Amino acid sequence: MRHCLLVFLIARLLVQFAPAQTRSGLQGLALDSVVTNSRSDSVLAIHRLFQSRRTSGKILTIGAVPIALGATFVGALITVGNYYNNAGSPRPIVDGIASGIALAGLLPGIIGIPQLIRFRKKKENALVSAYEQGGPLPVSVRRRLKPNYFR
Repeated sequence: MRHCLLVFLIARLLVQFAPAQTRSGLQGLALDSVVTNSRSDSVLAIHRLFQSRRTSGKILTIGAVPIALGATFVGALITVGNYYNNAGSPRPIVDGIASGIALAGLLPGIIGIPQLIRFRKKKENALVSAYEQGGPLPVSVRRRLKPNYFR
């Protein structure tokens, strides 16, 4: 334990007294390493972005359906069980759990369905054709195009 503390203190001292890089030294490096992408690279990145978002939208939507249906089924069984057992008072904790599971199942669907709509194939094709004709990319798409889509 003492060795770990000693290593931590030495590392902390080295970091604290290490010289900082100046901003002017980093500016030349940033200008030299700028990579420009051609229009064909950007089109490929747009296709990858839209495909990735559609895939995650499908996964969220498809994953939400069994959870919501299962919770609804459990809630129905609890309600029927309460009715036939003459429980007198419903069990609000168990009913609440079933409702919570159903809500938790619906949340991914609530996120996934709009994502499927926003990144549909028709919109992708319209965006790519407008971009290939010289139009600018919308800010929302430009913001989402991360470097990993250009690989």
